[in-house]
Amino acid sequence: MDPGLLGVRWGGLVDVYNATGDEHALAEVLDLAADVAGFDGYMISAPDDWLLENDVRYWAGPRSLPLWLPKSEVPLAQRDNSAFHAAGGVLSDLRQTLLRTFEDEQQRGLSRVRRSGLARHEELELLSSAQASSLDHPTERTPWNSTTSLKH
Repeated sequence: MDPGLLGVRWGGLVDVYNATGDEHALAEVLDLAADVAGFDGYMISAPDDWLLENDVRYWAGPRSLPLWLPKSEVPLAQRDNSAFHAAGGVLSDLRQTLLRTFEDEQQRGLSRVRRSGLARHEELELLSSAQASSLDHPTERTPWNSTTSLKH
């Protein structure tokens, strides 16, 4: 079964639904994740071409930025979860999902070796390179609050 599909059985309803989350702008998800993690530093925004030129892979795997897709690849991640919602399916709140994920990461160990993502030394090298290039303009992080809107 596709990992984005969910077999659902409740209230006499049995079916298979695409139960992926609603669409959110990556920058806003990262901002909320930073808030959940207590991060108070700054973020550097890098364009797709810079990341690709610096051998950063997208979505998953070694040396990747999970959740990032170059604009040209965005259609790969588009899913329609309207049938799930129409059947009464309810998604977890994004903040709660990030809190549970952060707690799980802490329990597993933040410095453990991973099969996906950037290793800490790779991340630091990229940040150093970004600061030395035209990407040296860090952005202030906007604190997350209940009035911040997400792209739906």
